[in-house]
Amino acid sequence: RKKITDFLSCYPKLYIFALLMYKYTMLKKKRHNAIIELIQKNKINSQEVLLQKLTARGFELTQATLSRDLKELKAGRRFDPQ
Repeated sequence: RKKITDFLSCYPKLYIFALLMYKYTMLKKKRHNAIIELIQKNKINSQEVLLQKLTARGFELTQATLSRDLKELKAGRRFDPQ
């Protein structure tokens, strides 16, 4: 019985692509989890503030990426009476 790694090793470009996609997916999940945690624990008034907090945690992303992430997470503004 062959493993997926045996198959991918026959196709080095496909193997590299699969590894990069896995890494991208894992980083995206970690970033999404960090965004959720920051939003739940902090008062965030702008994407710029959130971007700064994520950068301080070691994430490298642009405002456009953050905007897409927030859309995927269905995060939006909420009225704060204070």
